[in-house]
This record gives sequence, structure tokens and C-alpha cells, in this order.
Amino acid sequence: MANERQRAAIGPELPDLDRLAATYNHAGVGIVEIDAQGTLLRVNNHLCQLMGYARHELLGRSIFDETNADDLDADLAQFRRQVAGEIDQYAIEKRIRRRDGTYVWCSIRSTSVRDAFGAFLYAVRVQNDIGMQKRAEVALAARLEEQAALHDFTSRLEKARSLEGVFEPALEAILRGLRCQRASILLFDDAGTMRFVAWRGLSDRYRAAVDGHSPWARDAEGAAPICIADVAHSDLAPGLRQTVLEEGIGAVLFIPLQEGGRLLGKFMAYYDAPHEFTPAEMDLARTVAGQLGFSIERIRAQKAANHLVAIVESSGDAIVSKDLNGVISTWNRGAERLFGYAAAEAIGQPVTIIIP
Repeated sequence: MANERQRAAIGPELPDLDRLAATYNHAGVGIVEIDAQGTLLRVNNHLCQLMGYARHELLGRSIFDETNADDLDADLAQFRRQVAGEIDQYAIEKRIRRRDGTYVWCSIRSTSVRDAFGAFLYAVRVQNDIGMQKRAEVALAARLEEQAALHDFTSRLEKARSLEGVFEPALEAILRGLRCQRASILLFDDAGTMRFVAWRGLSDRYRAAVDGHSPWARDAEGAAPICIADVAHSDLAPGLRQTVLEEGIGAVLFIPLQEGGRLLGKFMAYYDAPHEFTPAEMDLARTVAGQLGFSIERIRAQKAANHLVAIVESSGDAIVSKDLNGVISTWNRGAERLFGYAAAEAIGQPVTIIIP
């Protein structure tokens, strides 16, 4: 009874061959039969939809015509082995060009059909669209590369003792993490003008033409990143837009460098072609900017402290400092001459040794 109800729900029973043909054409995977030369003999509906062609447009063409050039040799070599009888089946992943010119990643399993004597008749190839899987793999690889770039950047910053030692790893992190082709770092000088301090891949002509340009005033608070996904169609000033295009830049990213609420400068990421910036890329850019801004200020503060120490040490006057507990913390050569204690003897002692 149950089987009868199932047959009634399906409809009149089809002859076996008709049922097999219906299953073939309505399967949720692409199915194609090809001869020993790779010519398409038969295709199902799903394959036509996958490639964007009508059935009659595909029949008679070679299965290899629409294969991405980078994937062709591997597939062709395996297919020749299959035809020769060395293997009965193989699996491969490759990119196939659709009618609209885009490519789809497919997982393909090719299985031989042979006659009673083992001669090759044709191959049945089952094709699955794995584009979503490939996009996920690419996205994961990108995130891992971003994290690796940040880790290397942080490690090198900890060892940096000069601004140059900060700029170089920063440029590498920008190029690697954002996958851009060129990058630069600009800082405000004493006159309040934005100047190039480090760069990769920019011509002298370009740097001279845009030197001093800043989208933010030096006293700007809360400066936000600026993304220009397509320079050619941007609202940049005509002269500036032309200069950027002549440098071969298709997209550009402005990221402010800030520390302690002050705008220090910016870093720039340049792309040769138009580029849509993702939230993940913007998060990475802000992270790099935060570490870069902090490191610049750290180096500057250390440099100022070293300069002050040099002044104190070179002074002929006795200069002594103490902490809030009255313990001596610094002692220069002038103090050594005046009080007769060496720095190693005085530092850490109560100031009462010289002031009763």
C-alpha cells in the first residue's frame, strides 16, 4: 500500500529509460559525456545553467576550450592517461569560463566507460560548483596572512630604536596585510606640512607633486580613514586625480596616524586597479595605524629624553633630581665634581647626604 501511494504521488510510472533520462537531466550536478578527443557528446541541464550556454551551443565543443589556462595542462594530462587505459577515473579541481567571461571553480570526477574488450568509449564527467568553498578558503588564507603580518610587525616594533626601524616594518605590514602594491608614510613636519618619510614603489615625480597634501588639518580631532575605491571616478580635485592616475594608481586608502588625541600624519595604501575595501581590511589598517602611531611617539619621546640627558651630562653645573620619597634618581658630572660622590654612589641614596 505504501509503495502504491508513493507511485500515485509521483505520477504515472515512466519507462526505465525515460526515468533515467529525467534523472540525468534534473540532477543537481553538472554531467557531461565526452569522447576520446574531449568533444562534448551529451550535457545535462545543470551543466548548461552552470556555464550559461544552451545545450546546442555546447555540443560538439571541446571540454577543454573553457578551461582556465593555468589549469589546462593538469586536466589534459590526466585525461590522456584515462583514454590510454592507464587509469579508469580521476578527480581534479579547475576553473571553467562561463559565457559571461567569469570563471567558476568546479570539482570534477571523470570516469571511463569502456566496451567489453576494455576499449575506451567515452568518459562521464560529474562537475560540482565549489566556488563558495574556494572563496571561503581564500578568505581564510587572507585572514591568516593578515594575522602573520601583524605578528611580525609587532615583533619588529619591539626591537625598533629609531624611526627608520619603525617605518620599514610598517611598510611591509601594510603591503603584506592589505595586499596592496605600494605604500607610504607621511608625517607633519615642524611647520605643520605633511611630508613623505618612507615609501615603497612611488616615483620621485609623484612624491614631489603630492608632497604636503593632507585631507585633514593638523589640529583635526577624530580624523577618519578615507577610501577611494576607484580613483578615475572619484571626487578628488581634477589636478590631483590626474596626478594619481598618471602614477598608475587605481585605488587608494588614507589612514590617519594618531596618538594621544593628536594627528601625527598618515599612511597610504595604493592599488594598481580599482579595489573595494572590506571591513576586515579596514580593521587591519586601523590596527597597523594604532601601533605605528604609538611607536612613532615612543621613539620621539626616547629621543627627547636622550637629548635631555645629554644636556644634563654636559652641563658644568651640578644637576641632581630626586623622587617623591627624597631618593636621588639622577646625578650628573657637575654633581660629582661639586659633592665628591660618583653617580653610582649617589643614585639610590637619600638626598640628605648632600642636603642635611
